[in-house]
Amino acid sequence: MQWFVLKVTTNREKSIRQSLLRRIAREGLDEFFTEVIIPTENVVETKAGKKKVSEQKLFPGYLFVQMVLNDETWYLVRGTSGIGDFTGAGGKPVAMSDEEVSRMLGRKRRRRPNRRGSRSIFRPEMWSRSKMVPSRVSRARSTRLMKRAARFRS
Repeated sequence: MQWFVLKVTTNREKSIRQSLLRRIAREGLDEFFTEVIIPTENVVETKAGKKKVSEQKLFPGYLFVQMVLNDETWYLVRGTSGIGDFTGAGGKPVAMSDEEVSRMLGRKRRRRPNRRGSRSIFRPEMWSRSKMVPSRVSRARSTRLMKRAARFRS
């Protein structure tokens, strides 16, 4: 079994994956396919002080398929609506190594700072110099932050 990357219609990856799995089951070619994966990751976003976990696609418009490539499986995959083509050069599908796929699927992305670049407003050392509260932090939050800073100091 080898890994192949399929170009698919963007924002339709889930429905295309489902239709491919249905076609595989209907044609009885289950033994030639192991996995059909949409590479995603869970990302924690902070908006208005609330954390929200959302799922983001690592490679929008692509599916990873572990399969045995022969004429039957090639025609089955190519005949599924929404699938453009296999990735590769000269019209020939190029298999990816297991190491490449595990690296791509196991990759963790760091949280990016927001547009202003102020990832965190609070730093414990800023309270030791001054008792002023930054203008962007509410009073209730500043009280919590000061208590947290006291824990860091001890």
